[in-house]
Amino acid sequence: AIDMVAPPPAVNLVTSHMADRLSWERAKQFLADHDLAARLEALDVDSFDVRQLVEFARDLSDAAQDRCSIEEAVTRFDERSRQDLEAWLDEIVGYDQKAAMVSLAVLDRMPYDAVARSATLLEHAWRVEDAGGGTAKPRVRRTKSARMKDARARLTREIRHTRYGPAELEIASFVDESYPSRLLYHLWHEHDYDRDLILCWLNSVAEDVEGRVRIRAATAIGFLAQYAFDTIRRDVIVPWAGSGHGDERERAVAALSLPARHPDTAARTVRLVLDWSERKSSSLRLSAARALGQSVGATLPEGPDERLAELAKAAEPDLAIAIGDS
Repeated sequence: AIDMVAPPPAVNLVTSHMADRLSWERAKQFLADHDLAARLEALDVDSFDVRQLVEFARDLSDAAQDRCSIEEAVTRFDERSRQDLEAWLDEIVGYDQKAAMVSLAVLDRMPYDAVARSATLLEHAWRVEDAGGGTAKPRVRRTKSARMKDARARLTREIRHTRYGPAELEIASFVDESYPSRLLYHLWHEHDYDRDLILCWLNSVAEDVEGRVRIRAATAIGFLAQYAFDTIRRDVIVPWAGSGHGDERERAVAALSLPARHPDTAARTVRLVLDWSERKSSSLRLSAARALGQSVGATLPEGPDERLAELAKAAEPDLAIAIGDS
């Protein structure tokens, strides 16, 4: 008997179950030879269902005995992990818990205060919509620790640079770094009735008091633009790019970073920015200059210099400064 005060590390659990089918030494050697030990060591005990690891060990044992390939075993594990995350999200009914998870997906590894502010906005939006014009249900006041634990997240204290110097902040993050993109992807594709509400909420978060929060919200909008480019371009990104406010134009630039690198949207993103560079609108030309220097220009095969040079011809002072920054 072994007195255990916590769940075993994932790598130990998989090795142990493989050893039942092979041997301890052969199991350890197999995981090391195929670079799987490091992957398992990176798994947090709060981010997996133990049954998935047992099934993974079984598949790896079959692979070691040439009954299936390593690729098949890893693919099955990834698919079970995806289904687990989706089922977990779909089963959550509490406004506070679901809002905390979605907010964290957008602001992973950001200060907890920022995550909580954003979650409160989303929770309120869901309550108002579900109330249907009536009185929204009262808020359930669960503890911070309970919400973070149920979100498979953790709180740590880190030294971060703030406007007035270094400070120790409480940072919120998922235990599994793959959760943010997977959660947003599933929310957008399977909870399609919430799309307008989510975009409206992200627009609100993009007006947060903290600049880093605003940029992260814009980046999340850009992530969703990979799957709904024309809608988000028309309703969010272009209005930001044509704004007279530099902060909103920077949001447009941040939002284009991911679509500019996605195979389905890269060409359209480049054409959009080049179209801005040829417009009479000074705001759109400013946005084009910043995008060519920061998010889109790096994806051009020949680089952004030629396009920036075209913009520089007879450029007004603000545009000249933007080109210089880029």
